Amino acid sequence: MVHSVIHSKAASLIIAVMIISAALFVVAVTNINVGIGDADLALVATKGEQAYTAAEGCVQDTLRQIRRTASYGVGSGTITFTSTIGSCTIDVIDLGGNQRRISVTGTVDDFSRRITVTATVGGLVITIQSWQET
Repeated sequence: MVHSVIHSKAASLIIAVMIISAALFVVAVTNINVGIGDADLALVATKGEQAYTAAEGCVQDTLRQIRRTASYGVGSGTITFTSTIGSCTIDVIDLGGNQRRISVTGTVDDFSRRITVTATVGGLVITIQSWQET
């Protein structure tokens, strides 16, 4: 009788250890998955910001080029610019009345961000009418 009580207690202890181990395993796997998800989210955010930075830099460069030569990009079709960070495609459209619409898509790896700017060109002065991410 004493022997069966010891076996019963030992079996209960083994089952309790197995349940606790399984619970700890589930918690560990969940934490690993959350960590991987957070790393993926951070990568997406970083690449998105890099694509926006590339687009913003190309808009600024295009505005400088227009300041030097008011007709820069008009009728040229899509202009492509590549850097070590990523690339940009730039379209400059003459809206008439010295207004230009500059559409730039910045791309880093598989991530893209687009900025559209409407500006008025007056000699060496460029007035930005709108600047929006589209």
